[in-house]
Order: sequence, then structure tokens, then C-alpha cells
Amino acid sequence: MPSDTLILLPAFNEESNVGGVIAAVRESLPDATVAVIDDGSHDATVERALSAGAMVLSLPYNLGYGVALQTGYKYALRSGFSYVVQLDADGQHDPACLTRLLDHVRSDKSDLCIGSRFLEGDTYAIPLARRAGMYIFRRIASLLLGKTITDPTSGFQAMNRRVLELYSRDSYPVDYPDVDVIVMLHRHGVRIDELPVTMYASAGKSMHAGLRPLYYLFRMGLDIPLNLIRRAVFGITLLAFVIELVRRRKLRVEYSWLWICAGIAIVVIGLNYPLLEWITRMIGAGWTSSTLFFFGIFFVLALSLQFSVKISRLETEVKNLAQELALREPKFQTLDTQLAGDGQRSKSYSAHEK
Repeated sequence: MPSDTLILLPAFNEESNVGGVIAAVRESLPDATVAVIDDGSHDATVERALSAGAMVLSLPYNLGYGVALQTGYKYALRSGFSYVVQLDADGQHDPACLTRLLDHVRSDKSDLCIGSRFLEGDTYAIPLARRAGMYIFRRIASLLLGKTITDPTSGFQAMNRRVLELYSRDSYPVDYPDVDVIVMLHRHGVRIDELPVTMYASAGKSMHAGLRPLYYLFRMGLDIPLNLIRRAVFGITLLAFVIELVRRRKLRVEYSWLWICAGIAIVVIGLNYPLLEWITRMIGAGWTSSTLFFFGIFFVLALSLQFSVKISRLETEVKNLAQELALREPKFQTLDTQLAGDGQRSKSYSAHEK
């Protein structure tokens, strides 16, 4: 019977490590399918992976860690796998902990289970600067998720198909898929847990080496807020636009309320993801973005209805004014006759005086 689990190993120039990692994975999960995503390696990574019994998906050139991971996610979805466990091919993540993470997801206790190196104490020395960054983003992730997340940058994860579908979208940040991904998953209502795992210091070059931590801090500081508000951006923009029109007296206040209500509703729905998911299920939409589109169309139709009512009232008022003008026409004619007679008498009187 084919396995429903894929073990995903992104690799770049890991000829000295990938064979041993695959062997250790086979020992922990002998029935699982092992896929190595070769990220344009220049060494014998592909040959070592194949000889160790893994299947290999090769990218044509080096595209980065996140792209390699997402390639594996898409392969898992297309191939019908129900579960994926990802770990690094450099030997940093202990394959003996695979079953712990996978069993947690299989038992439906969570959709994503993150392997943490900190739940049972530090497993190796981490540079001070990186440790400080980890602490900051650990606090941010814990605050936003409403639960303690000790290792949000861990690449040792087990997941089900729901997470795979989200990871396979174009919104997945392929350069640094770390804390912002966890925030994105939380906004989609994904259940996230952590379990302790063993990790070792990587002998290779870290993806956070050199000046990259500065870019990483900038990217996370940008992505996390955007993940929180991106569904509410349209509503916020609409509110700001309407308020500015009212301020400039280009839109009357009484005509602005429906626009304001539409903006507030979109903001509330966009920020409250559980509410958005509930509405999505109720209306039978496939995606939450479809729900927002539905509400956008609904408000456009409501606004069109409002303007249609206003136009109809104006047409009625114009009709009534035209009828009133016609009804008053005899009085105007009588008045004109009287004025004409008064004018004639005035001329006669002036001629008599002369």
C-alpha cells in the first residue's frame, strides 16, 4: 500500500550529509516516501540522494530555500500525499524526532506541528545576534497567536493537506518563510502546536549569515503587519477616500453613510478571520477571498440601489415641479394680462397729461 506521507528534504550542495540524513529517515519511517528537492547544487548531492534511495526533484538553478520547499509542497499535493514532514538535509534536524511530529498531526491534534529546539532547553550554541532576533520574533508570534511559540523560525515541521494548500499559493514568502508564514496560517484558522525536538549546529553556511539578518528583520517587520491587515486594506482605503471627499465637501454627509458602513464592514470581516471563514462556509464559497469579493459586489449593488433611489426621487420631484408649473400657468397668464393692462393705462395717462 502506497504511503500517504512524504518526507521533504530541501538541499543545496549537501553531498556530504544528504545520504546519512536519508538513511536516518528510513530508519525512523521506513514506509514513507523521501523526496530531495535539489536547489541547483554544483556537487554530487543528486547522485548521493539517488543512491540512498530517495527520489529527486531538481530545480534548474539555485532559487533559494523557500522555492525548494514550495516545490516539494506542490509535488505532495499533485501526488496525493496527506502528510508532509520537512527537515533540512544538512543534518541539523534529528530524523529520530520525525514520528513525534507526524503522529501529532495524524491524530488531528493540530494541522501544523513545529519542532522546537527550546522546549527542553537549548541544544546548541546560537550566536548572540541571531538569538536576539529569535527572541523578538518569538514574542511577536506568541502575542499574535495567543499562545507561546518558542521556535517560530524552525524548519522542522509536520503538516496536513490544509497547510500544504496554503503553502502552495503564490502568497507564500519564498525568500524567508519563517514567522510571517506562521502568522499567515494563524489568520487562516490553522491549528499550530509545538513539540520538543533535537537539533544540532549546522556545519554549512546559514541562510541568516552575513548581512542577511538585516534584510530578514526588515522583511519580517513588513510582512507581519501586512499579513494582519491585507484583507482589510480595501475597507481602510475606502473609508479614507470617503472621509476625504466629505472633508472637501465633494460628497454630502447624508450620502456618505452607506459608503462608510461598507468600509467598516469590510475592515471588520477582513480582520476577524474566524468570522470570515464562517461566512465563507455559510455562503458556500471556496475561498475567503471569494467571500470578500462577494461582499464587495454586494456593497456596490447596495450603493447602486441607493443612487437609483435618489435618482428616482429626483425624477419624481422634477415631475412634480413641472406639473406645478403647468398648473400655475393660468395664474401667470392672468397676471401677465393684468400687467399688460396696467401698462396700457399708464401710457394713456401719460399722453393725457401732456
